[in-house]
Order: sequence, then structure tokens, then C-alpha cells
Amino acid sequence: VSRAHVLNKATEYIRQMQRNSSVRTVEIDELRKKNEILEEQVNGLEQAQETGALSSPEDLIASIAEKVQQRQLLRQQQQQQANSNKANKVQLEPSADTNNVVTVGPKDKPN
Repeated sequence: VSRAHVLNKATEYIRQMQRNSSVRTVEIDELRKKNEILEEQVNGLEQAQETGALSSPEDLIASIAEKVQQRQLLRQQQQQQANSNKANKVQLEPSADTNNVVTVGPKDKPN
């Protein structure tokens, strides 16, 4: 087995692990967001019980739904910003004579 073949296989494996890691990171972030929403709901119920402000379940549900909607909007904006930042980077594939991968910023993009 040639050295180039081994390096290509190693590169493929690393890329697959990076993809897997990225998927897991997204899953973890989604679970954290869901957990935050649940914590907000619990806190809202506890506060409403303590203050006696729980006039009706519908009021509480509407309040929680509004908070969730605001959070979702904020997350969408953050995700769009993150995607925009990712779009500004270019990944250059290795050429036949080298096995280096170079990442360049938007100012360094090739023509």
C-alpha cells in the first residue's frame, strides 16, 4: 500500500469524523435549546405559583409561547450569522502533488 493511498484514507477518515462531530454538535445544541425552554416553563410556573399570578392556564401558555417564539427568532438570527460566517471561508482541496488542505478567508479567495 502506497504512502499516498494511506494518506488519502486517513484524510477520508478525518473528514468523516469531522462530519460526525458536526452532526453531534448540532444535536447537542438542539437538546440544550429544548432544555432551556423546559427550564423557562418550569420557572414560569414556579413564579406564577409563588406570586399568585396564575390567573388562568391560557395566560401562562400564551406567555410561555411568546417567550419561546422570541427565543426561536433569536436563534434563527444567530444561526444565519453563523452560516454567513461559514460561507466566508473557502476550503481548498489538496492538489495531486501535495496533501495539504488550506483554509483561506474571504479576502484570500482564489480567482
